[in-house]
Amino acid sequence: GGQQQRVALARALVIRPDVVLLDEPLSNLDAGLRIEMRKEIHRIHQELGITMVYVTHDQKEALSLASRVGLMHRGVLSQVAPPDEIYQNPNATFVARFVGETNLLSGRVKTATRTELVVVTAAGLIACPADRAVRNFAAGDAVDVSIRPEGLAFGTGEPGANLWPCFVVESTYLGEVIQVVCRAEETVLRLTALNPAGSHPHPGERRMLSLNPAHIRIMSQERGE
Repeated sequence: GGQQQRVALARALVIRPDVVLLDEPLSNLDAGLRIEMRKEIHRIHQELGITMVYVTHDQKEALSLASRVGLMHRGVLSQVAPPDEIYQNPNATFVARFVGETNLLSGRVKTATRTELVVVTAAGLIACPADRAVRNFAAGDAVDVSIRPEGLAFGTGEPGANLWPCFVVESTYLGEVIQVVCRAEETVLRLTALNPAGSHPHPGERRMLSLNPAHIRIMSQERGE
């Protein structure tokens, strides 16, 4: 398994090129072999220090192998940055939606200061530091809000900014994580908790949903995406 890919890579590297282009090299392999070959390519890259341009539609391949990731949308590079920057600080709605899972909400800026943005959404009020926005916004601006599933948790307290009443729609226990689908007003949101302890939420339960501002990204609203 993977021998054809190994031979092709060896032939490309034997002449010591300055740059190697890998165009979907693992697309024909099953999941287990893809992981094995991904590790092999990463090891070779680290040992030889050769620049590799790796073309893939597999996000895990891109995030695990690349020192810099470029995302193309409609023939244009939307963002070029290290993998963690792409994931944590997407500069556009397309990037936030394409890389990893996210909860994407439409909203409108209620107040904007040098230090904080407050956004009204159908699910509830969001408050976050101004540096979580891709640019300076003004009151009344239409925006898209990206909230990663790991940025949501169940909390306690009175409803308000970053704390919304919701009810549990679905709960899936996966051992190391639990994935929960809940509904705040009419907005469906997905939550992921690592190593959940204690009782797990059950469908129909009413909870308070807490938002971590560090996992929020405010972007210009894009239409027709």
